[in-house]
Amino acid sequence: MAVNNPIVLSATTTANTNTECAGSSSDAAQGTFTVGYGYTFQTTGTDVTVNYELLDDRAGVVAYLWNYTAGFVETAMTNTGGKKFTAKITGKTVGSTIQVACKFAYSGGMSVTKTFTYTVGNSCVGTGVESTSENEEFFFPNPVQNLLHLQLKDDKNHVVVLDMMGRRVFDRVLPSVSILDMTDFETGIYFIRIENSQRIFNGKVIKK
Repeated sequence: MAVNNPIVLSATTTANTNTECAGSSSDAAQGTFTVGYGYTFQTTGTDVTVNYELLDDRAGVVAYLWNYTAGFVETAMTNTGGKKFTAKITGKTVGSTIQVACKFAYSGGMSVTKTFTYTVGNSCVGTGVESTSENEEFFFPNPVQNLLHLQLKDDKNHVVVLDMMGRRVFDRVLPSVSILDMTDFETGIYFIRIENSQRIFNGKVIKK
């Protein structure tokens, strides 16, 4: 680089939004991931539903759940469309932990995710280092079908919405009274994070 011709680069980092319940990673126990994978854990009663999605561009993908909880057990996962897979671990006690990984097998090879530890019953609402608002309502209706109304306490609010895979589906600065159109969002659970000059709020929105 010439002394009289400097190059100026601007860079930012993104917040780590991964939780015990949902997120994405590219860490591998075996093989490698180019882009990575998404994961979710959800407790219903005494059952835990485990979901993985391979984000790499691979063909002929199948997945197997590696359950280390009571000795190593490999179970074929059910394909739910594309490169998304699900499995259910039944009869667990709330408060106990499970340790699992996912093996993706595809044309030409295989890759295994890192091992995840999940506490049965954990919904991860309001997790993280930020201040949370568990009882204060700042959006309605919930569940929502189309329009989510936001009633906030600042003129400028950074609103981020994540899906269950930890992907950002909305990221914008909004005024105190706003409407978020969720008509085209897929049915499911979304996590909403609102940051303003006063504090940071976290919440969970159900899209019907």
